[in-house]
Amino acid sequence: MITTKIYEDKSNNMVAVVFEDGQCANYISCPEMAAFGADSFIEEARQGFPEAPLYEFDIMVGLTMEEAAAREERESNLIAQIADSVTIYPLRMSQENQEFFQIELGDDVWQELMESASDSDGVELEL
Repeated sequence: MITTKIYEDKSNNMVAVVFEDGQCANYISCPEMAAFGADSFIEEARQGFPEAPLYEFDIMVGLTMEEAAAREERESNLIAQIADSVTIYPLRMSQENQEFFQIELGDDVWQELMESASDSDGVELEL
């Protein structure tokens, strides 16, 4: 099973950590670009961003994939977890990332999501 966790870092940039059967499988420093041209960011995340290059080939970062994933978990905000179900944490997001997800989900779904949101709890979506 693939689970993708989307984090927002201190600079309000999104990063994605992809897990397959509980093991870290990829770290994606710009998931928006990894999903560019796809019909749905969420569907690409559900599939683990299959077109994204593998992290081992990213010489710019200087951390192992596991170290990079642990850093995000420690220092960044989890804003979405996407697997068979989708959980969004809208109140943890910057305005910019809220707008990104609002466009992705549509105004009606986003409004419903915001009405159900709390600071710490995510909102599970039926998509």
